[in-house]
Amino acid sequence: MQAWLRYIRAKCRLKERAVAVAHHVTAHFASHQAAQVIFFAESSMLGVVAKAVACGFDPAAALADLVFSNPGTDVVNVRSNLHNSELCNSLLNTDDVVGAPHSVVTDEVLGRMYGDAYAHVGGTRSAEPTATMNIQLLIWDVFNGQHFFLRWCVLGHAKMLEARLGHRRAHGHRPLAMVCDSTEPVCDRLEDFLALSPDREYLAGLWVLLVTQPLAYVWAETVDPVWEEDFCKRLACALAETYAHRLVCEMVWLSAHATHHSWQVNYLMEAAMWGSFLDDGRLNGRLDRFEGEKDAE
Repeated sequence: MQAWLRYIRAKCRLKERAVAVAHHVTAHFASHQAAQVIFFAESSMLGVVAKAVACGFDPAAALADLVFSNPGTDVVNVRSNLHNSELCNSLLNTDDVVGAPHSVVTDEVLGRMYGDAYAHVGGTRSAEPTATMNIQLLIWDVFNGQHFFLRWCVLGHAKMLEARLGHRRAHGHRPLAMVCDSTEPVCDRLEDFLALSPDREYLAGLWVLLVTQPLAYVWAETVDPVWEEDFCKRLACALAETYAHRLVCEMVWLSAHATHHSWQVNYLMEAAMWGSFLDDGRLNGRLDRFEGEKDAE
């Protein structure tokens, strides 16, 4: 952890010195190995990975999860990172962006990267050493007031549907095989899972909070702060009660599969990505790209 702190502090000092000349600039990594090293240091999950390796998990698999933890958050941060000159955002660091003429970030490029890479890789994080951390990304986003994730999903829902249709026509899609039948909100794997559990009614209620109700809210395409506050309280209580009832493995599986749905079935992650681009600040999340402008004023 001390090594991670040294890296982050040095990076902050570098950014402070270079911010005047680095506006709207992103990093171009020389190789995949360089990217792995950087994103290893960028991750805040070093302690989790160290514990996984100490428990006997394969270090290479743990490293793969650690590197992915950055793309997992970069999807919803890409807009603010683009404007606040954050040098490390895995979408902006790809050759699709920095290798393109004039390095222009387009809808087509973002849609292709999400569908061909991020949704495919993100949906696999349910059985690796740090799965219990990676799968919490969706839950963390819902609770994170800086992002207002559900509001970004509402705002980006129509754009996501448009991008999904265009992406399938132009490039195809890379769904994960044998995960589930992609029925929303209740898929075949969920039905099989609940059928084997003596706590099926309780766990089905947790799935409603993880998937069914957020989807209904997003599909309604209307922001309701009162509902959001009540929903977050109910979800927090349900997760705490599940833990208290010692249904930890069941909670991990449900969270993992809900996260898979958010990447590859209902595409809430993609909707949030587009919503972050469309948000002009009036959804009231904390948007880094506006803070510097306001301070300057």
